[in-house]
Order: sequence, then structure tokens, then C-alpha cells
Amino acid sequence: GLGSIQGSLSLSSVPGSGTKFLMTVPLTIAATEVIVAELGGHAIGIPLTESSRVTALDDPDTASVEFDGVTVPTCSPKTLDRLAPGGRGPASVAIAVESGGRRIALPVDRLRSVLRLSTMPLPHPLPRVDLIRAAAILPDGDVLRVIEIRTLIEDLPPPPKVLVADDSAAWRERARRYLASHGWKVDTAGDGRTALAMLEEGSFDSLLTDVEMPGHDGIELTRLVRENPDLDGMR
Repeated sequence: GLGSIQGSLSLSSVPGSGTKFLMTVPLTIAATEVIVAELGGHAIGIPLTESSRVTALDDPDTASVEFDGVTVPTCSPKTLDRLAPGGRGPASVAIAVESGGRRIALPVDRLRSVLRLSTMPLPHPLPRVDLIRAAAILPDGDVLRVIEIRTLIEDLPPPPKVLVADDSAAWRERARRYLASHGWKVDTAGDGRTALAMLEEGSFDSLLTDVEMPGHDGIELTRLVRENPDLDGMR
């Protein structure tokens, strides 16, 4: 019935007006494909749509993992301890997961399988846990905790911030989307003078500039940035 999926049905009646039935069904219940892995002797689920690569680990305590030539940092020991409060064994596999264009590696004891499961939010009175998105029952009866990938990403340092300066709105938007998809925080400026003012007022790690722009062109803008001692950290 509805109770098995944490739904409810209520009834209210007003004499002379009629009766109202209200049925509530949680929208977060969904069929989800997950990688079923083991961490600290317990099953965890990693949404397949947010997983990009899997690789074997030579060093279970490594701080980073290389996937296709790209170095990806691993989850912090503090986060792993929260996922496995009873203790962890040596990790043998790392799963690269991503959210918002940023990636992090999740070390696990071993992989079990890939399954399509119906998941649901944690029921009352279990507390909400920021690392756990939902739960499911595996075919063998074990409880699967589905990991909230966005929370894992919070282990990473703040994303680098870049200013894109270009007088073409189409190119600004194209660059913004590309950089944002690779984990950058992006601001844009339509001319060199605006870009310089934003650089002096804000805190940016990098500048990507067009050559021909109104105000200051890209070459002049770059020269002014290099001459400003307050912008020494720019690249």
C-alpha cells in the first residue's frame, strides 16, 4: 500500500460542500541504475549516471588517482570514515564520480555489480544524512545506501575562478559553458575596460581574453594585468 512507499492518504469533509481526498506520493522514488560496491563491509550505491571511470588501486591510501591521464583527488579520510563508521578495509578500486563538472575519486573495498533498483528516501524516524541520497533493498536482502555525489564533491577545494573577456556574446557563452563543464567558476566581460575593472575588484585565478575588443584590446589588457602588482596571482 501507500505506507510501504512512505505515502499517505487523508480525507476531509465539509457538510454541504463535499469531501476531499488527498493522496501524497514521494516523487523521489525512482528506478535508478547504480554501481553496487562495498565499503567497510557494507553495500553502497553510486548512481551510474554520475560515475565516469573505474580503476584498480595499487595504493589504498593514495590521495589521488589517475583516470585517462587526468589526476583526480580522492575523498578525504574523514568523509570515508563517515561512510564506513565501523572501519574500512584496504581499498582495491576507485570510482570517479562527478557533479557540476567536477570529479572526485571514491575508493571502495570491492565492486559487486551494477543493478537497476527502486530507491526511496530514508524513512522516518531515521535522520537525514547529507552523504546518503536514498536507500534500497538488494535482492539478497542487504540494505543499500545510495551516495549523494554532490556532497562528496564538497571535499574538493573551491573551484578556480576565470574571467572570460570577449566582445562576441556567442563566444563568451561558448567559453563559459565549456569552462563551467570542466569545474571552473566563470564570469564574463564584453570589453577590455570592463574586464580590467572586474579583475581589480574581484578575485580571479585566470583570464581568458580575445585579442580584438573595444576599450582595451586583449594585448593591452594582458599588459595592464601584468603591470598591476595586485594581480600577481593571475595567469
